[in-house]
Amino acid sequence: INDGNIVIDAQGDGIDSNGNITINNGNILVSSKSDNGENALDYDGNITINGGILIGVGGSPMHQNLNENSSQPSISYNVSNGNGNDVELKDSNSNVIVSWKAPKTYNSIFITHPSLKLNEKYTLVSGTESIDITIDNLLTTNITRGSVGRGQRPPRSEEFQPSMEPTNVQ
Repeated sequence: INDGNIVIDAQGDGIDSNGNITINNGNILVSSKSDNGENALDYDGNITINGGILIGVGGSPMHQNLNENSSQPSISYNVSNGNGNDVELKDSNSNVIVSWKAPKTYNSIFITHPSLKLNEKYTLVSGTESIDITIDNLLTTNITRGSVGRGQRPPRSEEFQPSMEPTNVQ
């Protein structure tokens, strides 16, 4: 994915690749079913993220690799309160980096944004749930191996339809 505004409202996996995925730019919103086994992102290789904005929500995500050559960090979190459908990521000063009213109930969130920085603190808001996160890796997650599908554990992980448009993409 090199550019563009992409909105995916899937009944199964949102973006599904039997190989690798590379995202260089663009604004990407992905909503998949909240059933286990249905994910915003599903890939057999790994994902390289060099730019762009992606918010993906869906079922419990597979614990997959983020390519170590990626230039942009990402957050992948299971949440317990995806019924409110609102997703928001704030920086340490409570400034909203990105927000979206997802069209479906979800159990997990994947976010990447050019303003994410290693060793910085963020707050992920899902409905009424707020989770404080420090990005300590290219992929910061609360997902543990064995709690999800066949994907692999990343190193050192931490425990344009109007209704689909992000409400704040900076």
